[in-house]
Parts: sequence; structure tokens; C-alpha cells
Amino acid sequence: MKKHPDDALGGWPALVVSGFAVSLVLIDGFMISIATPHLLEAFQMKPEHMGWIIGAYVLPLAALPLIFGALGDRYGVRRLFSCGVVLLVAGALLCATADTMYQLILWRFLQGCGAALISPQTLNAAATALGASRRGLAIGVWGALSAAAMLLGPIIGGLVLSYLDWRWIFLVNLPLGLLALSGFLVAVPKRPVPTVATGRPALPIASALMLATGAGLIVAALGPGFRGEPIGAAGLAAGVAILAFWYRRERRDQSVAAFLVGPDILANRSIARACLAVFAMNASSAGTVAVISLAVMQAQGAANAALTSWIFVPGMVMVAALMPYAGSLAQRRTNLSRFGLIAAVMTAIITPALTGAALFALPQPSFAIAAAAIALQGTGAAFVLSYATFGAIISVAPKDAGLASGSLSMSRNIGTAVGAATLTGSIAVTGSLHLAFVASLCLATLALPFLRQYLQRTAAAASSVSVQTNAGLDTDRARS
Repeated sequence: MKKHPDDALGGWPALVVSGFAVSLVLIDGFMISIATPHLLEAFQMKPEHMGWIIGAYVLPLAALPLIFGALGDRYGVRRLFSCGVVLLVAGALLCATADTMYQLILWRFLQGCGAALISPQTLNAAATALGASRRGLAIGVWGALSAAAMLLGPIIGGLVLSYLDWRWIFLVNLPLGLLALSGFLVAVPKRPVPTVATGRPALPIASALMLATGAGLIVAALGPGFRGEPIGAAGLAAGVAILAFWYRRERRDQSVAAFLVGPDILANRSIARACLAVFAMNASSAGTVAVISLAVMQAQGAANAALTSWIFVPGMVMVAALMPYAGSLAQRRTNLSRFGLIAAVMTAIITPALTGAALFALPQPSFAIAAAAIALQGTGAAFVLSYATFGAIISVAPKDAGLASGSLSMSRNIGTAVGAATLTGSIAVTGSLHLAFVASLCLATLALPFLRQYLQRTAAAASSVSVQTNAGLDTDRARS
């Protein structure tokens, strides 16, 4: 007798473990931000050097998820996830033994590669954990657990640094990684994957290198050290050109062994809309949320930086609380366009408007208004992320779920890099936080029309592909 009517792959244990596993990626990133003063003192670094340490982790996390998602489809989710945990934990242990800043940067890059391996595999596993009929709920729960990890990161980091040396910020990854790996291998069942005998496509080395190089150049050019410099502009132009050539090659090459993504996936408008929606939302929110925190920090003073960090809590709580509901709503596709438009307005218009009130209308930025603005941003993010993720996952066959997961992860991280670069670039050029807010507001407003268009069209697209996707899922399971 089946445990679930649609023969889910792992059920709730697999879903919870997948949510906990992606927490490794987020917790590690947030703990580093808490440890910044300790690392600056330990390695005798300048504050701007922290950008290199953070960037070394973010660079592969933004450039590689699509490649690793495709590899998960080819070689199995469990295998790629295991490799990711090994890299993440090994990099953490090496970071704990680092004696110089350059060693720390190198090992953080290794950790970032492990994180890029982990992220798409967890979404791939979560999307099938509860079966086709409850995929929206599963995606929402996965996102809620991810948001909870954002809350736990600073808390765990603060506790560790209160009682232990800074090296333990990295050493805590060992027990967490072992727990995630053992739980994932137990709860997430094996899936049938293509073999050489059954026609598994060869690994397209040239395509993977082009994609990684192009995306990596873009993210690096927007990062510290290169942003605003001639070499950064050249790197950005080269990255865009390489990605354009890669896209043209993948769309036109008919050899199965030659492409990484393939013309069918690149022509999938549901994935394209989802990725662009996630990119637009993260680009706009990265700027507006950063403006809020900087404005409040200036008003409160550097001594109250820890207090300022609490303004992010309401937004994370709203994401964690609402994503399961938003995912279920996306599954039913009830009033999708209307609810999606409300979410887009909250994300792109209301948050910047309240930020403007905090910056311009009051004698000094209000902590309460800033927290309320971020809470509304979190509300909008819960709906947009749920709809976009659900629309992308159901628009592909189960054998390509890793590609969809990797595409979303890559779009999210590149969007964040673009938003942060817009903010810091505006501050550097104008020297004014107020004008930086205006730039972020423009970016957010430009995102609104696309989000509205995406959410209106996704309902029809989801309806047309969901039957085919579910049929393909049942066929794959029957073969296994």
C-alpha cells in the first residue's frame, strides 16, 4: 500500500531534512557576518578586506548552481549533495586552521563550491518529497525552513563567539554537516538516473566552463575591489558577452552530448519568467533593505549595530510563516494573479515608500517604521518566491528538476549582487544615502511591471504543463 496517493519520494522526513540541509548554506553565510570584528582583529585586516572573504563564498554560489543542478539530474541528487557537504565541511575545517587572510579567502571559495552543490539538490528533493498534488506546500515549507535558518545564523554565531574562539564559527559546520548528510541519505530515497547504457548525456565540459566563466566574471565585477574600476567594467562586459555566446550555442546546438541545458529548457518561458521575477525581486530588495539598515545604523550609532540587526527579524518571520500558505495557494492557482500582484506591490512599492518615510519625513530614521517596512518586504517575498519556484518546477519534466532549481538559485544570487552594486555604486558616486534610496526605488519600481506580467501568465502556463509533468513523474516512478 502506498504511503501517499501520488507515491511521494520520502514524505515529510525528506522534506524536513532538505530544508535543514539548505540551512547549512545560509547559516554559514550569516555566521561570518557576525564574526567580522573577530576576523579583522585575528588577521590584522582592513574592513574592506572582509568583502573578499564574503565574496569568495558568494562567487561560486552565484556562478555554479545551474551547472551542479544539471549534474544532479545526470548523476543523482544524493551523490551531488554528498559531494557538496564534503566540500563545505572540508573548507570549514581548513578555514579554522587558516593562518593568513589569503588562506582564509581560498578556503572560503572551497566552501562556496560546496554550498553551490548543496542548494539545488535540496530544492530538487523537496519538490518531490510530498508528491505532485502537494508540491506547492512542499516548496513553501522548504522556503520557510530556509528563512528560519537566516534567523538561526546570527544567533548561533553570537553564542559561539560569546564563549569560544572565532575558529569555532567554522568548526560548528562539522557536526551540522554530518547530521545533514546522514539525514539526507536516510530520508531521501534513491531515484533512477540515466546511465551510459541507457543514454546518459556526456558531461559538456565546454558549455559548463563558458557558463561558469561568464557568470563568475559578472559577479566578480560587481563585487568589492572591482566595482567601479575599469577592470571591473571590462570583466562585466566580457561576462555578458560570454553568456550571450553560451546562450546562442545552447539554443542552436542539436547534439545532446554538447549542451548543458539544451534548447528545450532555454525556450521554456515559465522558467525564464520565474528566474527573471526572482532576479528582479532580489535586485530591488537588496538595495532597499540595505538602505533601511544603513539609515537606522547611522541614526543609532555604530555601538548599536547589534540592535540594528533586529530590524531584519520581522521580515524573516513573515517569510517563514507565509511561504507554506503561499505555496499551497500557488498549487491551487486560486486568484493567482490578484494575490501575486499584491505581493509584487508590497515588495516593489510599499517597502521603498516606507523607507522614504523613515529617511525623509522624520527627523531621524524610525526603528519601528524600518522594521515594518522589512516585514512587508518579507510578506511580498514569501508570495513571489513561492509562485516563481512552483511555476519553474512544474514546467519541466522530473528529469530536469535540477536544472530548474539551479536556474532559480543562480538568478537569486546574481540579482542580489546587482542590487547591492546599485546601492553601493549610488553611494560612491553621489555620496548621499538619500540619493542611493532613490536609485533603489527606481530599480524596485522597474521590477513591478515584470512581476505583474509574470504572475498573470504563470497561472495559464502552470495549468498547461502540470498534467504533463505529473504524468511524466508517474512514468519515471513506474520505471523505478
